[in-house]
Amino acid sequence: MIKIPDISEYSKLRNILGVDVLPPQEVTWELTDACNLKCEFCSVAANTTNSQMKELTYSEIKNVMNSMKNIGIKSIALSGGEPLVRDDIWDIIALGNEFGFDITLMTNGTLLSKNINRFLQCGGAHSVQISLHAPNPKYHDQIVGVHGSWKKVIEAITSLVEAKIPVILYTVLYS
Repeated sequence: MIKIPDISEYSKLRNILGVDVLPPQEVTWELTDACNLKCEFCSVAANTTNSQMKELTYSEIKNVMNSMKNIGIKSIALSGGEPLVRDDIWDIIALGNEFGFDITLMTNGTLLSKNINRFLQCGGAHSVQISLHAPNPKYHDQIVGVHGSWKKVIEAITSLVEAKIPVILYTVLYS
């Protein structure tokens, strides 16, 4: 189980740093290491859709979100792997919205366009960060290891823009 520090524990950093330290305002939460792509650069690519980490249950996630709310977290970026491979992702996004968090969904985008209505029904997100590794299909698909992924990403971006949800494009530089 994840232990969220008590807010008073952050004040202990004053002795170490010599200044008052506020608790975190934002959390990036890796919900899974499972992914539907095989990106050349990614450490989870070998896991594809089989997660190697122990994923928290919905009930555990609810408890963690409650703790995060109690210490003043304002926003959560849901990431992975690919968070959309989780069967309960729509419930997790809805829960985050119920708690009042600004939700950012960090996704490769390939599973979003066919699920855009479910995404909007669960309350959507403050923004969506989508991986687009090249402006052309051939190079992008080569990088992510799945033919046709560029087209799905473009469809997802188009759907989000039409729904007036801010889109942040993301790419990885590597050698």
